[in-house]
Amino acid sequence: MLQRVDYNIGMITLQLPETPCNASINRVQLAALPGLCIDAGVLGMCAYNLLSTPALIQYAREQPALALPDLSPRTTGARVELPRLVAAALNAPDSAVRAAAQAVAHRLGRNLGYILITLHRGDVANRAARPDWGAREWDLWAQIHPIWVGGGLTRGLFGAQLVTAARELLAELGYADQIRLARAAYGGTVALVGAARYLPAVITTGLCFDFGQTLIKQGIVRVDRGTLTQLHTLAPFPVPWDWENYHDTGQAIPAVDVLDFSVTVLVEALAAARAQGHTPGPDIMVSCASYIHQGRLMGNGLYARMQTLADNVGALIAEHLMERTGRAWRVHLIHDGAAAASVYAGAQEAAVIVIGTALGVGFPPHTAVGLRPLAADFTVVEGLGAEIDSKQEMLQDATQ
Repeated sequence: MLQRVDYNIGMITLQLPETPCNASINRVQLAALPGLCIDAGVLGMCAYNLLSTPALIQYAREQPALALPDLSPRTTGARVELPRLVAAALNAPDSAVRAAAQAVAHRLGRNLGYILITLHRGDVANRAARPDWGAREWDLWAQIHPIWVGGGLTRGLFGAQLVTAARELLAELGYADQIRLARAAYGGTVALVGAARYLPAVITTGLCFDFGQTLIKQGIVRVDRGTLTQLHTLAPFPVPWDWENYHDTGQAIPAVDVLDFSVTVLVEALAAARAQGHTPGPDIMVSCASYIHQGRLMGNGLYARMQTLADNVGALIAEHLMERTGRAWRVHLIHDGAAAASVYAGAQEAAVIVIGTALGVGFPPHTAVGLRPLAADFTVVEGLGAEIDSKQEMLQDATQ
């Protein structure tokens, strides 16, 4: 499924991966899993409705003990705040509140397990429910064994319980050996780290972004002689538009508004970096919640709206960024799933699934040639200096 395309952008050539536009697993329907005992409420559902931020909100509302505020899941505020409240409830002093939050993580984890089994088995009914996939796509998933999950919903204790529940389901139904599941290193920042691996080797300080449907994450990456040593995250930007995963999502949002918002985010991040004493190089990596084919943004996402403005959206953003900063830039766009998968470059028959507003998917490049290596002590430093040793977290997760 993975393709590689070269782009020449102002004397710099980057080899960026592409993930086919029909690779999304959000529309995979769990029509039938013959021979298995399936939890109520799973069959007949699409993966997106079983495992996403809106799915988390739906399940959480079924737990009265959580007493969530009545916010529409379409809004950015709800998609940011409600998952945080559920995750925080895992440490609540009230045992009923803790149990309710655990039930949500457990439900999402079991749903993840069922989705992976559906992809692995490729039963006739599930193939029929996904007409844009043929034997090639189903055969690919049948061969995939290591699967890493990252994204916002896999972070912290909530993510650990979610993945544990998925592993338990796989073992319960006899698929633990065929489907090896682990939390991705770097959790919610996995796409930022993966995107940073494509920075030109000459860069010593770079800006990386993850343009999601709820938040835009951003970070400053340090590079020492071509090796990534540290990612320092900046405060994320909330996306100012409501969002739902429909085929016409974003069509009413003016493309120029999306462009202006995107450029404003980059301008403010540059100012924040400079205020902290950093001087970013001219190459900016942008992981984007949009499929990208030969440099063109595809699909129904918010950022694909900008494709109506120019053939080369990266160059268009760079042009507007130069107008507002007085400096020339090169903006490189990469699909968020492909960016996340690049953390595991070289892994064979593998996939990375990012669980957030919706499900993103990517497949690791067959080789790490041309990518910046990660230092043995590479760390992600969040915001005000709370350091996360992600490799240690990954090792602990692997022993669960």
